[in-house]
Amino acid sequence: MLEDATVKRLEKRLEKGFTIKYPSTTHDDGSPSGDILNDSQRSRLFIEDERHLAAQKLHTSITERLNEHPGKNRPTSTKLHQNLFKRKKLKKIAAAQKEEYDAISQFLEARRETFETLEVRAFSVFESKVSLLTTDWNHVLCTLMEILQ
Repeated sequence: MLEDATVKRLEKRLEKGFTIKYPSTTHDDGSPSGDILNDSQRSRLFIEDERHLAAQKLHTSITERLNEHPGKNRPTSTKLHQNLFKRKKLKKIAAAQKEEYDAISQFLEARRETFETLEVRAFSVFESKVSLLTTDWNHVLCTLMEILQ
C-alpha cells in the first residue's frame, strides 16, 4: 500500500492536471550540422525527448569535432604559422575560435553527468534493439498461445 505522503503528492498532481511536453526534436534527424555549440544543445534536447541513440550519435560527433577544433590550444610548429598569427585579422579569428571552443567545452562540462548517463542509456537501448531483432518470435508466440489456451 502507498504511504500517505505519496498518495497526497499524487492527488496534488491530479488536481493540477498533467501537461504533456511536445517533443522538440520531432522533425530533427540527428545529423551533425556545422555549428558544434548548436549540436550540443540539440543533443541535450534529444536526451529530454528520450531519443538516446540519436543523442549518443550526435554527442560522439561533437566530441570528435571538438578535438579537431581550431580553437583548441595547439603549439605552432613552424615559423610560417607564427608569422601568420601576428597579423591582426588572424588574431581576431583565432580569438573567436578560442572563445567558441571554450563556450562548447563549458556547455559540455556543465552537463557531463547527463552525457555520462546518456552513454549508459544508449547502450541499454541499443542492446534492447539487438535483442528484439534476434529473438525467435515463433517461440514467443507459441508460448503465448499456450498460456492463453
